[in-house]
Amino acid sequence: MVRRILLLLGVSIILGLIWVLLILLSPYDWYVLSGDSMEPTLQENDVMLVRLSPDSWKRGEVVLFQPEGAEWMHVKRIAACPGDQVEANKTGLYVNGRQILSSPQTPLGPLQVPEGHVFVLGDHPENSSDSRDFGPVPLEKLEARVDFVIYPFSRIAPVSSEKEEGK
Repeated sequence: MVRRILLLLGVSIILGLIWVLLILLSPYDWYVLSGDSMEPTLQENDVMLVRLSPDSWKRGEVVLFQPEGAEWMHVKRIAACPGDQVEANKTGLYVNGRQILSSPQTPLGPLQVPEGHVFVLGDHPENSSDSRDFGPVPLEKLEARVDFVIYPFSRIAPVSSEKEEGK
């Protein structure tokens, strides 16, 4: 019995070390989320595994960036890509004519997302400072794509490119 426990402990330690080495030797890093603008997808103090500088960015991906003049990193979802048309009014926010937010919005646009930029939104838009406030984000400001929540253990999961329903 003791031998079996020691074997399981040894295997767990080895797997943990392999996991740590994979993170340290790969294009990944980790980041702790502050704020609630991405709820319910991401929550305050979630530890996220982020892929540094992926080759491309896609609509729906959750990204890490630092807006011009901001003191801290932001985590938001790409809602519109270069060339997309964004418009907001009292009935919601629209991308290329498709409604993506149904709550009343401060009038915006129509705005064509410039080449080399993306339009980002928080998943909890009522609590989010995002492209509606600071405009489209230059692609060179995007630092990482959020791929996984790795802590707390009860929330370990990949981060979907689809917005979760909730708030």
